[in-house]
Amino acid sequence: MHEFRVTSDSGECIDDQDYHVLVNNRMVTLGCGNNFGSQAYFLSFLVLISWLILNLSVAAVIEGLENAKDENTGLVAGDDVQGLLDAWMEYDPKATGWINVTDFICLIIELPPPFGDEELSKEWQKETKTEFESAKRKMYNKNSYYVNEEKRIIVKNKDILKILKSYKITTYETKNHMVHFKDIYQKLIKKVFLEEVEDFEISKYLKNKMKN
Repeated sequence: MHEFRVTSDSGECIDDQDYHVLVNNRMVTLGCGNNFGSQAYFLSFLVLISWLILNLSVAAVIEGLENAKDENTGLVAGDDVQGLLDAWMEYDPKATGWINVTDFICLIIELPPPFGDEELSKEWQKETKTEFESAKRKMYNKNSYYVNEEKRIIVKNKDILKILKSYKITTYETKNHMVHFKDIYQKLIKKVFLEEVEDFEISKYLKNKMKN
């Protein structure tokens, strides 16, 4: 690093120069300065400026991300998709991609919005065991209901058919009328964004099986 000092023509530096010396040297100061102090000042200046610029840059990036998040009007976020995957793994722990129809109904009831349905959850899932037992006693024909003791869910078979038709979920006869994750994910996305889907018809097998 260069030393921060100016010398006279004779090569000597002058700490206390008078006006005549200053004029003779074309108004250039000839102070010896402090070599250690100048280097320390220069280094501290670089470090301080770099630190300030770095913090300002980080603050600008964070503010931009927060503003983008506030302005995001998307109906489905990454956390929603992850919530769907986590809930799916409960019914499909081996990650086969397949679950049965009643598991799908439980999935829809348990999922929070936007994929889940709060109205269905309030109607079919009981908050307490007392409410669940009370609802069980009111069942006039147990064969007409699907009951999940663990999750305190009670659904009429005919309502299951309505849900399948509402969500346009395809069941596969070759897979014992199970449903696939890909179909469910696509239909949930379409339902969230209110997109029209093709005409859908419940299979005769499920109609007969769930017939009240």
